[in-house]
Amino acid sequence: MLRAAPWQIEADLQRFYGRRIGEFWRTVSPRQTGEMTPRELVALVKELPDDSRYKRVAHTAWSLQERLAAKIVNAVQSSRAEYLHVNGGELRWTPVEPPELPHERKAREAAEAEKQHQNVLGPKVFEAMLRGELKMSDIDPSRPIEEALQGVA
Repeated sequence: MLRAAPWQIEADLQRFYGRRIGEFWRTVSPRQTGEMTPRELVALVKELPDDSRYKRVAHTAWSLQERLAAKIVNAVQSSRAEYLHVNGGELRWTPVEPPELPHERKAREAAEAEKQHQNVLGPKVFEAMLRGELKMSDIDPSRPIEEALQGVA
């Protein structure tokens, strides 16, 4: 947690709680002052508000208020576009979206790759079943489908 965003956590502790990260380091040092235990630090960081620097870096680029404002803007623009369309006009607009964070991009790309992989496997399984080389009883739902396809030519 501290390694992921040390500067943001330090700034947020001061901003939201009036605490200093030095209190934690003095507690875990040989002196053990007891000012801020590791458990207390974790609790403080986990309960930071959505607009904290740490949560923006680790979880989402926008706070709740910013996401709600974007939804309102999108709804108004959508209504305007529908109104203009009904009355013979046209409004071209793109919805307001938060920027994609690195961890969100990695998750999206992994999901897309998995979907693409499944799209390739589906027809192979279907063709093997049509040829009579694979039966439903040959497929163990708890195992990867690739294992069932290994015995198929």
